[in-house]
Amino acid sequence: MTTKKILAVLLGLLMIIGGFYCAVTPGMTYFSLAWVAGFAILFDAVGVLTSWSDMKALGHADGWTLCGAILSLVFALALIFSVRLQLFTGAVMAYVIAFWIILAGCIRIMAAVRLRRFKKATGLEAPGMAWGWVLILGILMIIAGILGLVNPLGLAIAIGFLVGISIIAAGTNLIAFALMV
Repeated sequence: MTTKKILAVLLGLLMIIGGFYCAVTPGMTYFSLAWVAGFAILFDAVGVLTSWSDMKALGHADGWTLCGAILSLVFALALIFSVRLQLFTGAVMAYVIAFWIILAGCIRIMAAVRLRRFKKATGLEAPGMAWGWVLILGILMIIAGILGLVNPLGLAIAIGFLVGISIIAAGTNLIAFALMV
């Protein structure tokens, strides 16, 4: 095995271990997302601040760009170091995701109705035109979104668990790809 393959397999194993940790501690995983977002905002702000003078020389930056980067830097530091802000962000994030799930469910229901009308008008029987399944999925999404609004902590735990499962899947994929190539 080459060094790249060994490194990819090791990184994949670390991802799988980290994914299991996230799946076992989904609440911690969810509330860590605000911390991760804080670092992402910090890196963006530092990047803009370090390249601002070059961007200004090229005519791509102004005082608002600088002001935005400074405000982003302040917000990022507050988000990284303030547990209260992390908890607030986590709570708000759960509600936003719950509303998004409800909206996506409504869109699925509208798509199912349109698909049924199209199928009825054309008489086509093609795969993917099972409007009933799309309708059921839309209804289930609306129910899940309402449950998320009623119990945001439950939604946060579900999101944390799904993040863990996603990391496990990505680690497994990395190992499989490394061994295939």
